[in-house]
Amino acid sequence: LGKPRPAFLAPIGTKNLSLGKKVFSSDDFPVIGEIEMITDGDKEASDGSFVELGPFQQDVTIDFGTVDITSGTMEITMDTAVEVGGFQFDVTGVTLSGATGGDLSNAAGFTVSAGANTVIGFSFSGTSIPADSDGLIASLTFTADADDACFETVTFSDPDGGAIADVVVGDCVMVSEPVLGCTDMDACNYDETANQDDGSCTY
Repeated sequence: LGKPRPAFLAPIGTKNLSLGKKVFSSDDFPVIGEIEMITDGDKEASDGSFVELGPFQQDVTIDFGTVDITSGTMEITMDTAVEVGGFQFDVTGVTLSGATGGDLSNAAGFTVSAGANTVIGFSFSGTSIPADSDGLIASLTFTADADDACFETVTFSDPDGGAIADVVVGDCVMVSEPVLGCTDMDACNYDETANQDDGSCTY
């Protein structure tokens, strides 16, 4: 306590997996900075080189749960402060071959389906997932087409069919078997087939 925090030194060959990745936010106009700055790789601490979002609660958060690469299954979770009457989203980096409802979807009587990259969930009888719910909305089966799976074009609707504006989207997840090797393009032994660095880079 009371001592300066030592500088963080990343090991040689460390790769920034979030660099340049798309970032979603329900705050379109941050207090400071721009959303794209979160993954732009800028390490400076100068004025204006960081992002400050407004102080308000998000209505819905969607994220990946457990992902089993071997069996090709993934869970989709949701935490919502408002009633949800339906949802639709794409998962890039995979081809979806099936979907079943999670505990929240099943309890609300939702029908959940998937095809290609798109997942849809709603109730034919007009029921909804209650506010302040947290749990699974879908379990998906997939075939990996890339190293990572990411959410894209995410839409949640209220019981009247209107779009819920404040939605937070979780980070991408790895869906292919890790291939160990040097992932630093500046290293002498860079391995273009590797998707996970093993600390073997030489310079």
